[in-house]
Amino acid sequence: MSIGRDEAILELLRETNGFVSTQDLSQRLGVPPTLVPDEIEALRQQGYGILLRPESGYRLTMVPDRLLPFELRYRLETSIIGRRIVVYEQTTSTMDVAHQLAQAGEPQGTCVLAESQTGGRGRLGRRWSSPVGDGIYLSLILRPPLSSCAAPQVTLLAAVSVALSIRAITEIPVQVKWPNDIVVQGKKVCGILTEMRLDDTQGRYLVVGIGVNVNTSRDRLLDGATSLRVECGEIVSRIDLCRRLLQQFDEQYAVLIDRSFRPIAELWETFSSISGGHVRVDLQDRVLEGQAVGIDQDGALLVRCDHGVVERVVAGDVVRVR
Repeated sequence: MSIGRDEAILELLRETNGFVSTQDLSQRLGVPPTLVPDEIEALRQQGYGILLRPESGYRLTMVPDRLLPFELRYRLETSIIGRRIVVYEQTTSTMDVAHQLAQAGEPQGTCVLAESQTGGRGRLGRRWSSPVGDGIYLSLILRPPLSSCAAPQVTLLAAVSVALSIRAITEIPVQVKWPNDIVVQGKKVCGILTEMRLDDTQGRYLVVGIGVNVNTSRDRLLDGATSLRVECGEIVSRIDLCRRLLQQFDEQYAVLIDRSFRPIAELWETFSSISGGHVRVDLQDRVLEGQAVGIDQDGALLVRCDHGVVERVVAGDVVRVR
């Protein structure tokens, strides 16, 4: 993968213990030494802290918490997910952009991110609040060699990946609420949306949208929501969390493709906020109540009703009542 000048400078600054001379940067970039200060200034404009000592050179002192492609790629070791990263300062919805790119032939694993969205959406057309610089709003393009049942499986795979990543970075005891929410003590911190499309030229593909409330302050949260910052009491690095999420998703996706959904389902159960509890499921035509006993191999929720029959729920709003 070729890298740009910004990425080349940052790579050299990170690799060097101390200062990097203007001459070394000039050689790495393949530009005259007189142009190096302009390249450094461009990085400073993006929020990087770079110290200059005329007798020694330059040293990296601070990395901005912006979802820049070359920051996310730094030490990212994935096979598929995030091999190409596209970032927008603002867009209507990363889901919309990802669909456009997928239909134009964008490869599997492409990640679309935005610092803010004007039309972020969640499941059932619900609005997803996307304040600038506070969260992670991303969509992934996938082309799994699986049947149409892959969509709910991938949704649960994404939930497991998010939960594992949040726990690794923050140690917050998040849980997964079927089918697509990550919660902390019942409050939503992340939503997941999976859409399958069939394109005449590109075939079947999936777009998985993930929205995480990372550093959203309490006064900007919608009712019933929380953020990682609120829960842990400090600012959380969006770069570290997003990079860990891409890594984790890549690992779980490989399990799904190469082995089966079973290991992912077993992991999901360890995070489940409803398994074993009595739940109410609002379906389109009725309300179902019973004990949530787990998920099946297609990702459907299994509910044992009071009369003993286990019903399979493919879609619906679930609330744990006790």
